[in-house]
Order: sequence, then C-alpha cells, then structure tokens
Amino acid sequence: MHQVTMMLSVVLAAAAHAQLPAAGSAARPPRGVAAAHAQLPAAGSAARPPRGWNSYDSFTWFVNETQFLANCQYMADHLLPFGYDTCVIDYLWYQQSATGEWLLDEYCRPMPDPERWPSSSTGMGFRPIADKVHAMGLKFGIHIMRGTSTFAVSKDCVVKNSRPETRISAIAADECSWCTYSLSVNVSMDAGVRYYESILEQYALEWQVDFLKNDCVFGSQFVPAEIAAQSRILESLASAHGREVLYSLSPGGHATVDEIVSKGRAVAALVSMYRVNNDDWDNWAALEGHFDIAAAFADARMAGHHGLHGEPSFPDFDMLPLGFITSPSGNRSHYPCVHARPNAHCPKSSIRRAPR
Repeated sequence: MHQVTMMLSVVLAAAAHAQLPAAGSAARPPRGVAAAHAQLPAAGSAARPPRGWNSYDSFTWFVNETQFLANCQYMADHLLPFGYDTCVIDYLWYQQSATGEWLLDEYCRPMPDPERWPSSSTGMGFRPIADKVHAMGLKFGIHIMRGTSTFAVSKDCVVKNSRPETRISAIAADECSWCTYSLSVNVSMDAGVRYYESILEQYALEWQVDFLKNDCVFGSQFVPAEIAAQSRILESLASAHGREVLYSLSPGGHATVDEIVSKGRAVAALVSMYRVNNDDWDNWAALEGHFDIAAAFADARMAGHHGLHGEPSFPDFDMLPLGFITSPSGNRSHYPCVHARPNAHCPKSSIRRAPR
C-alpha cells in the first residue's frame, strides 16, 4: 500500500480539484511509478509546467523495457487525467551491462542496449517503444548526456553529413566533470553542428521522441553554446516537420542563488525547462535547499517565461522522490521514501510553479 498511498499524494499535489478514484479501486502500481512528478499551474494561468514519470529515482540506469512500459501503462491508466503525460527513460540506456561500454551506430550516435531494450534489436532504436508509449496516449522522452563520448572518440566515426568529412575526434571538447566518458562538442565548427543535427534528427524524426533531458550542460557544467545550437536545431525541426520536442536541461548545482537566476535568464528562451538545484533525494537537506531558490525565481517571474517553440519555459526542481526508490549510489536496492516524506514534498511542489 505504500506505493498506492504515495502515488495518491502526488496526484493530490498535481490536481487538488480533481476527483480521485475510490480508495482501493486502483491496482497496485509497478515499482517506481510513484516517483512521478506533478505541478499545478499558477492561479489564472493557462501555462502548465510539464508533468510525467522518469525512471531514474526508482531504477537508476538498470531499468529495462518491460519495467519501463509497465510504469508508463500505469501512468496512462491512472494519472493521465491529472496531467501526467510524459514517460521518460533516464541515464545510460546505451550502456552495455556486460562490458560497461556505450553502444554506438556507424556515426558514433548512442543506441539502446538490446539486452535491456530488446525491441531495439531490429535496428530501429527506440521507435518501437515510442510507438507503444504514444498508443497509450502519452509522450515519450529520453535522457542524453552532453555531446559525444570517449567511446565515440575511440571509434572515431565520420560525422554524418560533414563536408569535408570530419571525424568525431576533431569535434570532441571538454569532459563532463562527474561523467568523464561524456564530452562536449565544438559547435564553432560546422562539423560540430552537423553532429548535433544528426542526433536530434534521429531522436525527433526517426525515433519520434517528444522530450529530451540533456545532462551535464547546465549548472556548474554550463555549456551555453551547445544549448543554443541544439535549441536552434530543434526549432528548425519543428518548423520543417511539425515535431515540437520539449528540451530540458540538467543538472543544477550553482555557487549562489544569484548565479542560478542569471543562468536561468540566459537559457529560458531557448528551452522548455532547466534544473536549478542539485539532485533531489529523500533527505531534509535536499528539501531545505529549495526554498531560497524558489523564492528567487518567483521574484524574477521566470516561471512561464517565453521559451522554446513559443511555449512557456520553467525552472525545474528535479523529480519528486516518492514511493519505492533506489539510492544515488546506483545500486539495485529499493526502499520506501520516509525521511522528507510526501507530506513535505507535495505541498512544497504544489505551491511552486515548476515541472513535476
């Protein structure tokens, strides 16, 4: 019952005026679904922050196709009426369990590990999963790291559509401090832009992805040129093909609140949402750090700012760690969220206009 109870707490935060099903009428949710994130729009505003479920808090990178689709189906069956409409595969879907290496195609673009994502073995990437998620009435999202990787530099593919032909090693730049396999791409080079065009076209058009969570590009890892380049490409794809992909930045982690707000102002018009705090786990220290940041963004009137595709953009306070969750160390254990508790997390989220 812990999972059902905590899921209902999230629903209440997201839809205070909606009628809930009778107690006990919903089936027990699959493990991890209670980590969904929710948010009410501000009173009188039509602009609503994105809402959905992300796999990381309950599965870290170990989530597989069966688990992911089961959680998406539960959200579609029970939470879609309350605005939860996006189901997201987080971190390292391309990492091979047996070797730890990243699976890449002929252009050094990440591909799903078929051991965990068997439908990708057809060579269609995430398209079969996207089709199933869309058939549920939901949007489909994935997590991506910055740019390219050391695995790609080692393979050193030719960048798709680069003229003259350019190798990945020529466009690779700075590493991510907390994931040193992940490398920036030099977008001052035409080949760097071509690389981003090739991966974003693959995601938006071939795989029918609706939501991209781009990690190690914001906060203390800020790479504004790469954010701007990807935003322009996504705008171009939307204009040419009618595929409006939501673009989310991560992580948070800033020296001061003023710095957080300054970086938010720099990217708000380019994106759909941007993380403004460190990872939010089941502890009071993570929760307490939100209040000054939330007050600063409220004062700056950044929630609902004009963003990507002419839609509003929002500061993001990370996922709600509710229900049965794992730990930030990445092990496979699960435990019920008990420390910060939903009776603190949910009211905090429902008075703050941010994605959940």
